Amino acid sequence: MAPTFTTKTGDPTGASADALIVPIGAGAALPAAIGGAFVGQLADVLEARGFAGKAGEIAAFPTFGRLGVRTLVLVGTGEGTAEPGRWGEALRRAYGAAIKRARDEGARTVAAAVPAGTGAEEIGAIVEGLSLALYRFSRYKTGVVATPTKVVEAIELWTEGGDAVGAVEHGEAVASGVALARDLVNTISDDKTPPQIAAWAQQVAGEAGLACRVLDRAALEAGGYNAILTVGKGSAAEPRLIELIYEPQGGATKTVALVGKTITFDSGGLDLKTADGMYSMKTDMGGGASVLGAMRAVAALKPGVRVIGLLTAAENMPSGTAMRPSDVVKALNGKTFEIGNTDAEGRMVLADAVTHAARAGADEIIDLATLTGAKMIALGSVAVGAFGNDQALMDRFLASAAAAGERVWQFPTWDEYKDGLKSEIADLKSTGGRGGGAITAALFIGEFVEGKPWVHLDIAGSAATDAEGPYTPKGATGVMVRSLLRYLEDTGK
Repeated sequence: MAPTFTTKTGDPTGASADALIVPIGAGAALPAAIGGAFVGQLADVLEARGFAGKAGEIAAFPTFGRLGVRTLVLVGTGEGTAEPGRWGEALRRAYGAAIKRARDEGARTVAAAVPAGTGAEEIGAIVEGLSLALYRFSRYKTGVVATPTKVVEAIELWTEGGDAVGAVEHGEAVASGVALARDLVNTISDDKTPPQIAAWAQQVAGEAGLACRVLDRAALEAGGYNAILTVGKGSAAEPRLIELIYEPQGGATKTVALVGKTITFDSGGLDLKTADGMYSMKTDMGGGASVLGAMRAVAALKPGVRVIGLLTAAENMPSGTAMRPSDVVKALNGKTFEIGNTDAEGRMVLADAVTHAARAGADEIIDLATLTGAKMIALGSVAVGAFGNDQALMDRFLASAAAAGERVWQFPTWDEYKDGLKSEIADLKSTGGRGGGAITAALFIGEFVEGKPWVHLDIAGSAATDAEGPYTPKGATGVMVRSLLRYLEDTGK
């Protein structure tokens, strides 16, 4: 459960919470009120420890009654930077690490001092870091582990003045969307079959006031969504195409479609994955999870742009009815493609979904997918790969992602790469060989956007992590939710 946030102004040393978080910049001195409370002794201790306010440094001390709080947590924020979004990200990381330290010290209520001069955007980033660092996924835990004794229940955000309520609410909405995406990815595949994902989306839509429509197998067959149907042929759980729509008050001049690959489990199909390769494939719906998380937050943030969210829920399983390599499929837009490998199923479901988005009135299409190992080899887990057909859209999205603090790197989509998608028997082949695999996968999807400006985000390796970060636990990350929301807000201005 996320902590509750309140805002206060004035001197945070007067806070009566269990712990107080105080940020210290690189080379900066202790705030006078804190240094004075300890009669200069704390500064001597910090100097002896080598604490210099560098990013990632944390020091926690009992206050022995010299402050209103029991524990003082000092966290280094490092040196400031003019690079867009990086200061906000530094604050997310610093406060995320600090709140976990406060929790581990037994604090249930925490006061957090905000640096002087911090604007609304950075306050929102601080709230995101504080909230997301406390995220836990314990659905399948039992006993004591399921109900941890060390929990932060309430956080007071202390600012120098002004109304920070709107910034806090914005940060809470963004964090809620990221947390939902994490929940979806962390959930085991047995509990998120395509019909179950559809029910989950309907619940989110109902709570958020979004329109929701689910295309079941019969509707997909009637509409000619053969690519999605083909991927789901091998599974007992029939596929679904899930559509959520946000309509801004007063109407909008632009519609943006967010399309998420939602393969609820990917065995590879008849081109079966190895056991090790299959183990983590509950995460193969990370794109759809981020779309659903973003849609919930959109309803709270209310950007001035119409948003269509699409989830391509299907399960890729081997069976006597499963798709075969070399089969030919006629997609929703009428193009035919030869299946090169059944483990390249994500681009297939996206083919029908981006066509649906174009025909549903989208002016721009952004798709997200845990798509290729090639992207993971090229960029690892740090950056998301971006591909597209419209540089103006790409530039705007990259700027929004940077402002949101997420790393995105653009790949080329030159026509020469399309040679790898040629088929002897169909219009296209779904795979283009090992060289430039992330690029040819993106270009395949681009064949189905019907000329609409489009960005493809390959989040393979970034949707889940084996390493804990300052505000990201092991497991699902909720990657790109922040970037999508920032782009929608920037576009709706």
